Amino acid sequence: MATNRYIPAGRTSLVKRESGPLQLQTEYTYRPYPRITTTILNSGQVLHKIEKRLPRVVASAQELTRMEEIIRHQHAEVERIVQLQDVPQRAGSPQEQTPPAQSPEMESEESPSGLRESLRKVPGVEHIYRLSNDGTFHGQATAHQFKKAFATIFKGLHDLLTLFDELPGPGPRRRRGIYEVERNRLYLISTGDECLFVTVNRTDLNTDYEKALKEAVFGR
Repeated sequence: MATNRYIPAGRTSLVKRESGPLQLQTEYTYRPYPRITTTILNSGQVLHKIEKRLPRVVASAQELTRMEEIIRHQHAEVERIVQLQDVPQRAGSPQEQTPPAQSPEMESEESPSGLRESLRKVPGVEHIYRLSNDGTFHGQATAHQFKKAFATIFKGLHDLLTLFDELPGPGPRRRRGIYEVERNRLYLISTGDECLFVTVNRTDLNTDYEKALKEAVFGR
């Protein structure tokens, strides 16, 4: 099976309302079929999901850029609606719907099974950038986005990766761990098989991000 190389960055935001804040998460997933899903949560509880099915996965850097724009547009539209309307809080399974089709687009390979989903559950997680253990980002558009946001860190990337020692054996592997690059903003995670940069935007005063991200990746 071919490996998908292009991974659009998702979006997360907090909508403040008189009835209380709601968290929005919009991300691309390709299993079991390609789609963009915006999830509305209240204190971690899923209230509503809006899903847009896609005809195929992202297969080029140009499609990746276009997909991230579609994600941005869908997230902004749902955010606008949530600010103006009440969201049903119904017992049982979260309500799902498929919005009218926009320009057909796609996605790419996620991190190992469930990892992206686990990280998205941490309040305030914004973007997840995947890169191989040698410092190569998964997709040119992803590398460009990270470089634009963190130019100095991008320049010293290979020195930063040496924080996690290379391990002997078949295939490039590194010691597992997490490092806070920028306080309550940017974290570097080594899973052993790959590395991740995770950006966060604090949504509360209580989350210990280093601890929460560590538990999301490695368990308690």
